[in-house]
Amino acid sequence: MADLSGQRGHGWGGNWKVPARYIKGVGSWLTLANPGEELAKAEATRRNSRKWQRGGEEEQAASKVPFHGLGVNYGQLGDNLPSPKVSVSLLRSIRAAAVKIYDANPEILRALCGSGVVVSVMVPNGLLPSIGTNQSAADDWVATNIVPFYGSIRLRFLLVGNEILSDFASNSSFWPYLVPSMIRLNRSLRLFSLRGIKISTTHAMDGTSNLYYHDPGSGLTYTNLLDQMLDAVAAAIAAEGFRKVRIGLSETGWPNAGDLDEIGANVHNAAIYNRNLARRVAENRGLRTPAKPDAVIPIFVFALYNENLKPGPGIERHWGLLYPNGTAVYEVDLKGRRPASSYPPLPPATNNEPFKGKLWCVLDTSGTVNVTAVAAALSYACGQGNGTCAEIQPGGNATSPSR
Repeated sequence: MADLSGQRGHGWGGNWKVPARYIKGVGSWLTLANPGEELAKAEATRRNSRKWQRGGEEEQAASKVPFHGLGVNYGQLGDNLPSPKVSVSLLRSIRAAAVKIYDANPEILRALCGSGVVVSVMVPNGLLPSIGTNQSAADDWVATNIVPFYGSIRLRFLLVGNEILSDFASNSSFWPYLVPSMIRLNRSLRLFSLRGIKISTTHAMDGTSNLYYHDPGSGLTYTNLLDQMLDAVAAAIAAEGFRKVRIGLSETGWPNAGDLDEIGANVHNAAIYNRNLARRVAENRGLRTPAKPDAVIPIFVFALYNENLKPGPGIERHWGLLYPNGTAVYEVDLKGRRPASSYPPLPPATNNEPFKGKLWCVLDTSGTVNVTAVAAALSYACGQGNGTCAEIQPGGNATSPSR
């Protein structure tokens, strides 16, 4: 694989090289300890609680659920995806230990009943203003989306919003409601005696470019970017006085295709990344880092499917382990027990070097043009701060039809 980050990694079963941009793009973070006094009290109550019963049959509290393998993100931004029932079967066929969904879709949750898969659900961003200011709204959401499935699925995480603090332009209006929503939802869980569910939220994470690094202060040696990112976040949280706050990795993965200028996005690299990740998690009985080798970090691979309706550059639609028809983009054992030699040969990585030609965007007018979608795509492309749209801005060289 081409060295696109300037450093070589030696960590996960052999020499491998990582374009930092892809880890940067998918390193989302969720805190697993409860924020604020209210949540801290609730956590203490949960730890001291006895086994609970439902319907006369003892159930296993979600906090007792072992989760040492790889979870998978199950996105739904596609118009050609299999049904939830089929998707759950596919999750089990690739040996996923857990699944994270981006809402609380009842059809998906029904399909997960009795599957044995650990589950993470999410409150959509748009509901935070209501839930953050109204306890009844929080209670209603939990009553509708969590209570009917409690005891039938292995629900472990309730994520409040998706990357709320990460995109100022899109999400800043939700910022004031994030922590209040978490507090109110935690109260709702207690109201309905729903124990063992961790309240959390996710944050996007930018990474550094080093892959092999010895920290003279701690004496720790890092052999891959992922460990550095995780321990850097943990150190930053500890520096603010919250040493007991745990973290998890809610998205990590590698794109299997992309646009011409998206270097390293190919099936070969994606397979190597996820196979090595699975093997490492299996060998260590969970994701562990040099700074906290005794702490198992929950981890979810991004993503189950290639989703054809995701906006943005080409890689956004090519993170899947599976094509929408259910076939594998590449073979991978998420349990990490399959020998590397048993996999069939991978296609060569043909785009590990920068594209040599010129690139430009052309609007496809062969069919019906969705002006709203075009405007959204243009806004996204021009909002990256890298001069992509400088030529078409006022005063640029391409501001009139004749140029």
